[in-house]
Amino acid sequence: MGDTPLDLLFANAGTMGDKGQSFGSVDVEDALQLIRINALAPLKLVETLADHVARSERKLIAFQSSLMGSVGDNGSGGYYAYRLSKGAVNMIAKGVSNDLRPRGVIAVALHPGWVKTRMGGAGAPLSVEACVAGQQRLLDWLDARRQRPLLQLRRQGIAVVIKVTIE
Repeated sequence: MGDTPLDLLFANAGTMGDKGQSFGSVDVEDALQLIRINALAPLKLVETLADHVARSERKLIAFQSSLMGSVGDNGSGGYYAYRLSKGAVNMIAKGVSNDLRPRGVIAVALHPGWVKTRMGGAGAPLSVEACVAGQQRLLDWLDARRQRPLLQLRRQGIAVVIKVTIE
């Protein structure tokens, strides 16, 4: 890429895993693999391209997260490996936000909602197109004075703030 600026870096990694996620049956190696994919891979991508983002005009980094990674929103239990991996990416997004703020970079974690994808299934209420359009509107809204560590899109594609930290 040379010195090419990158206005928006969207770090999207997501796999749910398929076994050993209920209490008493967590497979450690499977959980570690989910953490590698869903948290560490986005971190390494951002580390690799951070200088390109910092050279740009918009200076935005978005991590695709999930409310499944929220401690406060966990009202059902289960899915331990997936929740660990998305909780880790939320912490990474907050850390990157702090570390790159002096360079004018905004980093956020987004929850896409329940989307009709291979992972979300046909019963999900939100289309991929509506999800992408909603997240794009939200990213267009962000500017250097606003920091939002976790944002959610409702089923209708309307952005709502879950947790706000203005710094």
